[in-house]
Amino acid sequence: MGATQCAKEVVPVVEAARRIGRGADELTARLRYCAMHGISCPLGFAMPPSRDGGQWAYIIPRRRFERYMAGDDLSRPERAE
Repeated sequence: MGATQCAKEVVPVVEAARRIGRGADELTARLRYCAMHGISCPLGFAMPPSRDGGQWAYIIPRRRFERYMAGDDLSRPERAE
């Protein structure tokens, strides 16, 4: 794997939001809420800023997102990635 390739392909928040029929702000708010309350989100996860004034990072793995869109039940641990 080259230096510019990621280990996992991710779906941009704007694309994921469009495909599930929600706004990007709504999706990022849900991911942040889950992260702050220790709740597992079937779409992906958010990482808080590493320093004051930093930005949140949103990770939506493509494989997991496509499984979610196909209707897989990702809430059961043995089914999730």
